[in-house]
Amino acid sequence: MRGIEVLQQAIIDHLVFELPRKIPLLRVAWDLDAATLPEMAKIVAGETADDAITSAVDGATTWAIVTVPRLIRAPRRVEIDPAGQFIYQNRYACQIGVWVNRANWDAARTLRDRMSATCRLCLLEYPTLNSRQAGDSGRRLVVESYTEQFGAPVRIPNKSITWAGAVLLFEVEVEESLADGSTQTPLGTPDTLITTAAAVGPTQPLEEESP
Repeated sequence: MRGIEVLQQAIIDHLVFELPRKIPLLRVAWDLDAATLPEMAKIVAGETADDAITSAVDGATTWAIVTVPRLIRAPRRVEIDPAGQFIYQNRYACQIGVWVNRANWDAARTLRDRMSATCRLCLLEYPTLNSRQAGDSGRRLVVESYTEQFGAPVRIPNKSITWAGAVLLFEVEVEESLADGSTQTPLGTPDTLITTAAAVGPTQPLEEESP
């Protein structure tokens, strides 16, 4: 149960893999080109929007910033893993900041809307956050939780560029085990429980539990 570190990286890996596949298809579907729907230049974790804007010294004009700010529901036991440890289902609040810059307000706002929609399609098409393989990934984007917020573009003085941003907000349920670093004796496996040598029956009652 490593928490947000693994989840953040899973979201990043999904976008890194899926966006380059999605964007060329959307250029055809939306009648755009590489100038009007570019690649996502930077996909990072944990940085604030201010970090992205002030550190964009390499000419990157499109950023996706992935953060998982909080665990929003108490863990719930759902299964036993192969090591015999409980698997918990945790729900995390996640967000992706989408930032773009262009020479003027209208161009920045238009590109922001397109890049946000592109990321949305990548997320909702694969709620498991894994388009590389089919099946259960142990993660599930809660589609009903998905929302977006759009801010006013910001003109950067003396740089002749305008940044525009959006925040994609959603919740992800993750199955996580207690096996890592556990100091407890496993209960068994998903199919078998460990037995004890204690006998029970009509003449031998169950051992009393310790207080």
